[in-house]
Amino acid sequence: MPAAAEIRPYQPGDESAWLRLRYALWGDEPSDEQHLREEMGEIIASNSQDALFALTANGHYCGFAEVAIRPWADGCDGKNVGYLEGWYVEEAYRCQGLGRQLLAAAENWSRQQGASEMGSDCEIDNDTSYRAHLACYGTPVVHTPNIDQLAAEGAIFKPTRRGAARNGLFPRRRLFH
Repeated sequence: MPAAAEIRPYQPGDESAWLRLRYALWGDEPSDEQHLREEMGEIIASNSQDALFALTANGHYCGFAEVAIRPWADGCDGKNVGYLEGWYVEEAYRCQGLGRQLLAAAENWSRQQGASEMGSDCEIDNDTSYRAHLACYGTPVVHTPNIDQLAAEGAIFKPTRRGAARNGLFPRRRLFH
């Protein structure tokens, strides 16, 4: 069942929660904080970028997406393509539909900016990002041609245990059918 969340664009006052989420996604060193803050300032000042947030009913920021308009993106035919620059949901809130809600909001934002396509990418060795993007395979929200090709050429295995199917995790014994 999807978690109840408000998805909304950046508003003044979001900076500390946004920085916390950005640091969870991209921060490796304490010195990264300044760079992440500078990028936030650039996004706020830009007319072609925005940040979108997932907030729980009690106001906790549990995820975000950063979206931009790019002149092109791999696998997209059009110009001025909506692009998912960053996407993160806190671990406790994953597999509850919040990532898809953020993607839908990013797609809507891109359409409002005149884009007819949406692109994204992920580092192939980032298993969490890879799985999240692969979960979008076959959906119109995010255009990921390389992942789509990989999924189309590969096999999709279904876990045999009900709990594994429900939470997306494989059981210790890997049984596929």
